[in-house]
Amino acid sequence: GKRAARLAASTQVLDVFDVATGKRTAHLKAWKTPMSNPSYFDDPTFAGDRVIAWIHYTPVSDKGRIFTGTGRKLADIGDRDFSQNTVDSWPLDGSQWAFKQLDRALLIAVDLRTGKLVRRFDLKPLAVAAGTPDALAEPAAIAAFPGRLVYVASGAVPVVALLDRKTGAAQTFAAPRCP
Repeated sequence: GKRAARLAASTQVLDVFDVATGKRTAHLKAWKTPMSNPSYFDDPTFAGDRVIAWIHYTPVSDKGRIFTGTGRKLADIGDRDFSQNTVDSWPLDGSQWAFKQLDRALLIAVDLRTGKLVRRFDLKPLAVAAGTPDALAEPAAIAAFPGRLVYVASGAVPVVALLDRKTGAAQTFAAPRCP
């Protein structure tokens, strides 16, 4: 794309550059978390003209903040740590992204244009369908369709959920398995 990031050797400063001009457009400094004061950045996620800065929240989780390309903070993602790593986030459609919380059966959709929460999805029905909460540890895939999200949970018993984007309701199905 249009932007590139450089993480300082200390991993506590993240600079964002415009690739075409080579000019720095944002200078982000790490913030305080339960991990340390200040904490440490992981690799950022670029989403259109937004930058999702990921920072160590605990020894096993990250916390994301949404920034404009010029470094203005729009919002924190979720109310706590929402990911074990930066791959637990998925583009949906338009400016919406989904984020899976690390230690709860919760998926949220956020509008990156405004930074506002669009919908919370309770993923407990997937655990019930799988017979174990371990099935929620790692989502295998998330896909967006008009009015729905498809959430595929990996685990010993794979489960697929159709999440209604208006109501948040979940329909679950056991995924077919090879014999």
